[in-house]
Amino acid sequence: RGAKLVVSNDTGPGHIAAASGVPLVLMFGRSNPLRVEPYRRKECVVAIDPEGRGLDINSTDPRHDIKAITVDQVWQKAREQLENPNPKSQA
Repeated sequence: RGAKLVVSNDTGPGHIAAASGVPLVLMFGRSNPLRVEPYRRKECVVAIDPEGRGLDINSTDPRHDIKAITVDQVWQKAREQLENPNPKSQA
């Protein structure tokens, strides 16, 4: 709860951080963020083409590999999260 920012991939600790309400950057590789993103925390998600993945939980498209997420994308999301440390509910 006292973290100023958590950076995680799509794992349990990332979802715990989301539930705790801390500023968060949650990176999604092949798992579909539209299916498994943290409840009401869309603002923290970094993923390649999340809307274009359809309904599958896991993508087979190599473009969605977590390695495709750039440092600049994570840095930009971190800055956004730190500038607005109180996450808003986004249903």
